[in-house]
Amino acid sequence: MFTLKNPECVSKLKANGVNKVKFYYNDKDPIVGNVFTVCLLLSKEGKILSRGVSICSVMDMHNKKDARDRSFGRALKAVLSTRSTEEINPDRFTITIGDVSLETVLVRKNGVRIPLNYPLKEAVKFFKYKSEFNPTPTEKEVNILATKKKAA
Repeated sequence: MFTLKNPECVSKLKANGVNKVKFYYNDKDPIVGNVFTVCLLLSKEGKILSRGVSICSVMDMHNKKDARDRSFGRALKAVLSTRSTEEINPDRFTITIGDVSLETVLVRKNGVRIPLNYPLKEAVKFFKYKSEFNPTPTEKEVNILATKKKAA
């Protein structure tokens, strides 16, 4: 359970029109499991004011608390600065020499080779920034928010 304990942070959220904090995960990937964790800061009307994305490295074990903290920090940064930052670079682990591009890979004990930039390439299918102000909702976000409105 994610709980805001810092009163200063709570007051900053309220001052910027944030009424609710919502998290969701992309945990259905057949290769790495959870690829990213997303934090949405929502207005009273259910509009997404900002989005923070934490992308899980293939070299790390997923840690739900760390991912939530990181994505929340990025969403908070976006709503307070009223701008989008931290553009996702899907080629971060690609080395290019002349016309040849090589992807750095992680080889697991079972011999499976996973490109280090695999989670980045998956995340960039949905998001441009890790810290985004006033984002256009993804299809998944539209469905999540629509489900909540129907239940209310």
